[in-house]
Amino acid sequence: MASDPNMEILQKDGGEKRKLGGLRTMPFIFSNEIFERFASTGFHANMITYLTQQLNMPLAKASNILTNFTGMASLTPLIGALAADSFAGRFWTISMGSVIYELKPDSGDSSNLWKLCTVHRVEELKSIIRIIPICSATILVVTAYSHQQSFSVQQARSMNRHISNNNSFQIPPATMSIFNTLTLLIGLVAYERILVPLARRFTKNPSGITCLQRMGIGFVMNTLSTVVAAVIEIKRKSVASKHGLLDKPHSMIPISVFWLVPQYSLHGLSEVFTSVGLMEFLYDQAPESMRSTAIALYWITISLGSYLSTLMVSLVHKYSGKNNWVPDRNLNRGKLDNYYWLVSCVQLINFFYYIVCAWLYKPKPLGNYYHLHISNRRP
Repeated sequence: MASDPNMEILQKDGGEKRKLGGLRTMPFIFSNEIFERFASTGFHANMITYLTQQLNMPLAKASNILTNFTGMASLTPLIGALAADSFAGRFWTISMGSVIYELKPDSGDSSNLWKLCTVHRVEELKSIIRIIPICSATILVVTAYSHQQSFSVQQARSMNRHISNNNSFQIPPATMSIFNTLTLLIGLVAYERILVPLARRFTKNPSGITCLQRMGIGFVMNTLSTVVAAVIEIKRKSVASKHGLLDKPHSMIPISVFWLVPQYSLHGLSEVFTSVGLMEFLYDQAPESMRSTAIALYWITISLGSYLSTLMVSLVHKYSGKNNWVPDRNLNRGKLDNYYWLVSCVQLINFFYYIVCAWLYKPKPLGNYYHLHISNRRP
């Protein structure tokens, strides 16, 4: 029987071989991920409605509460990552924390790379430091995405959510994020099955394009998403003005909620390239013994991006004048489109910053260090 190519072989000092990972771990990862996404997605999508409708909070304050919560929650994986890389091992950290992104038991024996000589550990740390500028460029991507969980839901609430004119059922505004998820799933398959083989013919790269190129495409799509969001908001308010609904925030504006689908779908495509590309980049470029810590950088960018969103909304709400861009109650009288244009401009500047970081980045040179020091430890 052929061995599983995804399964790693761990050889202990006594010569005993132990198989780790492989396809047998996939059901556990998959099921845990489903439950985690089900809980977190449902919570975030509906929380803005609860805060504004049930607790009667102003929109800006409710949005900031949500992004602050996301920021704090996204910092906690760093604790688990440090524990996994330092002493507990990935398996027990995953079991205790119920956060699965890597399922690979740590043998706990003397093969722990953090017990190697100081030179190797310094090189590992340098590799992590080299990754940080690339990660920092994704912070503003998260900032731009955060409004999908707040402002876009409020926009959807004011629009025609009937599937047809003869149907009394209304689409819950929070469920519009399904178009983000569907685009992400379809985009992943299309990327692997269509784009990669096509790009491979021209680039001769087994991956089609590099992780950094993949992320760059995602940056462009994310910027386009906020541009589309601004255009759709202008359209929504023009319809409200035409029908005399600007001062009736609780009335349904006769414009289909499906006008919001393009901005959700573009965000989904952006995740196919940026988020997945970043995860691959971190796992590929991180040292073996610090992969958990490197992956935690992904969550740190989400945390910082969420806090930056809070800062931007607070400043815009405070200084945008009488016709507030992010109004407390009546979105129809606000200038949310101006906020989207602002985010788009910031995203464009961030894109050029990312290009500089990607151009200056040098891949890790850790392979020789690892094999050298492993050889030196053999009797």
